[in-house]
Amino acid sequence: MTPLASDLAAARRNRDRWTKEGIRVVPRARPPRTPTYPDRMPDGSIRRFTSIGSYPIFYVQSGHRALCPGCADGVEDLTRHPNWEDPALYCDECEQRIESAYAEDEADTDTDNTTDKDPDR
Repeated sequence: MTPLASDLAAARRNRDRWTKEGIRVVPRARPPRTPTYPDRMPDGSIRRFTSIGSYPIFYVQSGHRALCPGCADGVEDLTRHPNWEDPALYCDECEQRIESAYAEDEADTDTDNTTDKDPDR
């Protein structure tokens, strides 16, 4: 079964391809290009902040262990994520708090113990 002439003309205009048997060949869609950034700095140390915006980075090992950049150095199977707003994110290896980008002010105000109780303010 062959396609009609008008179908062939439309296919040529749309850059479609047809086999000899009249079967339309659909080109494979290409995956979108996403920018990739290296995990290491030029001096070989592991990246602590994002290259755009300088947001603090933490690493996830095997899909569930959060690691700070110091503990992630030399570990395999890592994914990199910025810590946007989690002030209670701790490294599973060394148990130190991982810095966050936007929740630092909130964490500082929660621990601020001011004794000034002036009602006129």
